[in-house]
Amino acid sequence: MIEIRTLKPILALKQEFQEETNQIPKFRVTQILGYLILFVLFFALAWWETESALKGLILCSILLILPLIIFLVYSGIRIFISRLRDRNDFSPFVRFIVGKFDRPGTSLSLSIIGLTSSLFILLLSLIVSESLLEYSGAKDKERRPNLFVLDIRAEQKEHFEEVAKEFGAEKLIVAPVIGARLSKINGEVVKKDETESSALRRDWRSTARTREYFLSYRNEPYPTEKIVEGDFWRKGEEDQISIEKEFSTYLKVNLGDSLSFLVSGVEVTGVIRNFRTVNWADMRPNFVVLFSKGILEKEPSYYLSSLRIESEEKRYDLQRNLISKYPNLTIIDTDKAVRAFLGILEKISFTIQLMTGLILGASLLLVLTALNSSRKERIEETTLLRIIGGTSVFLKKVFLWEGILLGTFSFLLALFLAWIASILIGKQVLEIEMSYPFFEYLFVYIFTIFATTSVYYLNLRGEWKNPPVSFMKAI
Repeated sequence: MIEIRTLKPILALKQEFQEETNQIPKFRVTQILGYLILFVLFFALAWWETESALKGLILCSILLILPLIIFLVYSGIRIFISRLRDRNDFSPFVRFIVGKFDRPGTSLSLSIIGLTSSLFILLLSLIVSESLLEYSGAKDKERRPNLFVLDIRAEQKEHFEEVAKEFGAEKLIVAPVIGARLSKINGEVVKKDETESSALRRDWRSTARTREYFLSYRNEPYPTEKIVEGDFWRKGEEDQISIEKEFSTYLKVNLGDSLSFLVSGVEVTGVIRNFRTVNWADMRPNFVVLFSKGILEKEPSYYLSSLRIESEEKRYDLQRNLISKYPNLTIIDTDKAVRAFLGILEKISFTIQLMTGLILGASLLLVLTALNSSRKERIEETTLLRIIGGTSVFLKKVFLWEGILLGTFSFLLALFLAWIASILIGKQVLEIEMSYPFFEYLFVYIFTIFATTSVYYLNLRGEWKNPPVSFMKAI
């Protein structure tokens, strides 16, 4: 009875019925060893490329353990479906369609694993490419500032702005800069001995609490900044702090924590009210730590300015004019560097889009292959339904809904797994904030539904009207 439960009904019509029932899957040591060798080789390659065992393990685990994860999730959903389909408030047609996903002995699970795996690779590549392009600034169509002026004194600020506007400066931003060191977190003194002693391992993460800070203050965030937690700013409250989201994790602080900085020997304290993301590629005066207007306005500072002037001649005249009056200024013309940088970004963007296109093509082939793999089984089921009286209209309706459910389930599962994988890759491997292309998601979903239903109909288009005996003779 256990064997009969897992058999397809069409097998009872075959002469090889007994041979089919005696075929019991067995574990093969060579296959297991092959998978282990493949995993080790892929892990070694990922480790060598990323120079991190953890990053290599994450990458190879995501790709090689993916089919197992999909199978386990699908098995759990099958248990849920088996309990759900017996409810009395479902029509017989709905129970029949839903029951196809719980029916043992079919190749539908293989189709789901293949389709979900290919969609996972496609969706993950879209997320990664979108995130890299967003992070690099390649998608930013705005013209970036091409001139920076440093060390502007308070008494020079007003006249500098007037001169810059006379030369047709655009996107003019003048930001105050205050040098400081972090002294306390929530009233506890920051220990200087926590500084990383090895120069080889010392970076901005390991020195988050002991580094020198450049603070600033303003009323509004830049258009390229995004507040991810908290408020910018709370009304009626002074000395609020905004911290870049990624940096806050290395600083190990939360909303509501207080930070105290030493500014020229004077302690300045504020409360963290929001975390924000910063687009460092927008060429504006960006800061890790921002204060609201208040106590910092009284502290000694200088100003940093960014602006854009299209004409190279006007930029040169502006520099000569400013230096003649204020020799203390440092002026950096970044036009050539920015153009070279944008050229590199365009090449990176083209490469990423090309790779995404290749992955898209490979994924589409995988989708079609996964769906076409169960063609014979669908023909068998069609024949059996025709034998017991199923009409062409009924058969088309059955396989239409099966294709829609198969595509929807595979897409949602692949999207969920790609979202989890993107978080791991973003935090542990690429160390960037991930972006999600929702329009591309919609396109992929529509294509998936179209592909599943089309493959079903193309495979069975000649079987709707063929008499069942024609297939019986071929068995």
